[in-house]
Amino acid sequence: MPSASARPERTVHTLPHPAPSAEDAPRVSPRPCAASLRIAEHRHSAGLLVVTIVGEFDHLSVPAAQHVLAGALPPMIILDLADVSFLGTSGLRVLMAAAGRADAEGRWLGIVADTVPVLRPLRLLAVDLAVPVYPRLDQAIQERPQRPLPTSRSIVA
Repeated sequence: MPSASARPERTVHTLPHPAPSAEDAPRVSPRPCAASLRIAEHRHSAGLLVVTIVGEFDHLSVPAAQHVLAGALPPMIILDLADVSFLGTSGLRVLMAAAGRADAEGRWLGIVADTVPVLRPLRLLAVDLAVPVYPRLDQAIQERPQRPLPTSRSIVA
């Protein structure tokens, strides 16, 4: 089995993350709305991929996110949405499809989100009940399972 360092990284996760507040309350907006979406991938360890999405996650930016999430994925994936300024229904569909794929393939998926524009739609569509949501990336990394879940956890609706 090749080592984690032998795998080429597509891009490097270099975005800063805000320090936790006293109450870890959701921020109203991470920054002014951007007209585009940036995606960075970082293989944190052999079995963990962190995908950081920055900007507006809507119908114009969905193809880039789908491209990243359509490839071969490791057993554990964290989608860092801490710097997403807008989460549209198209972006939500991508998140729900990623959750469905992770469940069907026995992978663990976590989401990092701490802003109202992201948390509100996640809660309205109960995505936060199907996928664990963390306020900070370091917390998601620390609380992820130490090994992948068994593949027999798929749920038939």
